[in-house]
Amino acid sequence: MLSGSPTTISMQPLEKLVAPKKHLFRNADNPNELIILFEWDDLGKARSFAQSEDLVKIMQKAGVSDKPDIYFLDEIERTSA
Repeated sequence: MLSGSPTTISMQPLEKLVAPKKHLFRNADNPNELIILFEWDDLGKARSFAQSEDLVKIMQKAGVSDKPDIYFLDEIERTSA
């Protein structure tokens, strides 16, 4: 959960990260709940980032008040639009 207004959330603090792709989603039923999806080329780097002080600092700056749920996913199929 975020403290403060979720309308101020942006991807700007995340731009410095080495994750090649980043996606920001907001729960349509709860605007204070966000999902950030990172796509990494290297699972080891993803795991390192998830345990890093950098992530803690980014979350604090963004006003995150809860511990995040972190999942590591393997893509099994990509479809084209």
